Order: sequence, then C-alpha cells, then structure tokens
Amino acid sequence: MVMAISTGLLGVFLPIFIYNLSDGNVPLVMAYYAVASGVYLFLVAFGAQFLNKFGFRKALIIASLSAVVINSAYYFTTPDNMWVLLPISLLGVVAFRLLFWIPYHVDFAIFTIIGRRGGQVGLMLSTITLLGVVGPMIAGYIIETWSMQALFFIAIIVYILGMIHFALVPRTNEKFSWNYTRAWRELFSKKNGAVVWASVATVTEETIGVIVWPIFIFLLLQRDYFKVGTLSSFIVGFIVLLQYMFGQYLDKIGRKHQMLKAGSILYALGWIVKIFILTAFHVFIIGLYHKIAKVMTDTSYGAIFYDLAADQGH
Repeated sequence: MVMAISTGLLGVFLPIFIYNLSDGNVPLVMAYYAVASGVYLFLVAFGAQFLNKFGFRKALIIASLSAVVINSAYYFTTPDNMWVLLPISLLGVVAFRLLFWIPYHVDFAIFTIIGRRGGQVGLMLSTITLLGVVGPMIAGYIIETWSMQALFFIAIIVYILGMIHFALVPRTNEKFSWNYTRAWRELFSKKNGAVVWASVATVTEETIGVIVWPIFIFLLLQRDYFKVGTLSSFIVGFIVLLQYMFGQYLDKIGRKHQMLKAGSILYALGWIVKIFILTAFHVFIIGLYHKIAKVMTDTSYGAIFYDLAADQGH
C-alpha cells in the first residue's frame, strides 16, 4: 500500500523532475535509472544473504527509512547541487530495492493461496491501479498549485507512516541458501532461462514506459502537470475493475501461459501504434488499449511468477 501511494503520486512525475532538473537531458535521466538498476543487479545476491541475518520485517522498516532519505534528497535538489544530491538519492534507491523487494515478493508468495493466486495478484494490482487513478491527478494539482517539493514532502510522510505498518508484518522463517556464485549460476541456467528472459523483457519495456513515456506526454501537453496527471488518471481508471475480474477469470480457466502469450502479442502491437501518436486524444485511446493488454500480461505473469516461487518453497 505504501509503495502504491508513492508510485501513484511520483511514478509519472519523477522522470519529468529529473528531466527538468537536468535542463532536458534525456540521456542523463536514462543513466540515472540505469545506474540504479545495474548496481542493484550486482548486489541483490549479497542483499539476500544479508537478509538471512537481518530479518524481513526489519528490512522493510529500514527500506522505508531509505525511501525517506531518497525523497529528502529530491526535496533539496536543485540544478546547482544535483551532482551531490542525486548520487545520494541513488544510494538510497539501491538500498531500498535491496531491502524491500525481496521480502515483499517472498512474503507475498507465502501469504497467498495456490488456486486463488490469479485473483489475489489481480486484487493486488487492482489496489495499486486504484491508487494510480487518483494519484497522478492529485500530484499534478499539487505541483501546479505548490511545487514538486510539496509532493516529495508528502512521500516522506507516507513512508514514515509505512514504518508502523511494516512493524506489524508477521515474522517469517524463510532463508536464502544460495551464495553469490550459486545465484549467478542459477540466473544463467537453462532451466531458468524462460523466467529470466521474461523478466528482462518486462523490465526493459517498463523502463521505456516509466521514463520515456511520461516525458513524451509532458512535452506533448505543453508542460502542463495537471493535464499530464489527469490524462494518466483517466487511462488508469478505465482498467481498475478489469484487473481484478481478469484475475478471477484466470483462476477459473487456468490457462496462464496461453493468456500471457496472447497478452504479450497485443501489448507489443501497442508500442508499434504509439509511434504514430500526435495528439492528447491519441494518447488516451492508445494508452487505454495498452493498459488493457498489460492487464493480461501482468496478471498472468504475476500468477506464474508466484506459483514458481511457491513451488520452490517460498
């Protein structure tokens, strides 16, 4: 829930913030996200070993503290000090990912039920999506009325409150038995090839959607934050019910792999059509189609992912 609120408020506008901060330097925006992901990739196995001693619940609390540091750095960042504070925020991003995402995914695999996982994944994504409906519109209004700094301040408060929530998460006894070498060996093993490449493709596509697409819409709508937020909210709003309904349907038919394949094809076509977008109306229509196709891919992929994790004893 904490991540959903933060993503709903900042998800669309963070790349725009760095874009404006760097005077329209798109390669710098891409580099910021690339460095964060690259460092995380090489440290995630070490992070898993650290979590064996540290514990998942403590990790989630410290991850929230890292998020407070990240948003505090953003709050005080200006073009004059960006080369000092952006690296600090990068360290916070890496720390947050190491301490948050592993416990989050493991706990979700533990606390969800086989046979109902498609519906539960759909419900989780619907909750995130629902917050994503109002988040961009509210964020756009806040930026236009006050500033980006006001948005970062709200995110700081949200994560501080999140520490209380994570302190109540039940303890788990999960341990990671792979060392650093074993983790990399398993990553490139043949049996895990399909999952790994599917994850790589998903992350690559999401990188474009998270970084390039918001900046493109921002420029297309003549740098109007409220219009960007409102348009994003309307697109997301249309698919909230569809997200949960599709998860329930997926559990009934049990054809997760077939749905993932069909959704991937439809979703890929959406990126081709986006090449020809010229107006805000095009953004809305094509964005809506793309989100519907993404429901099919994300819900199917998420259910398969957690099924595999559960089969491994997590």
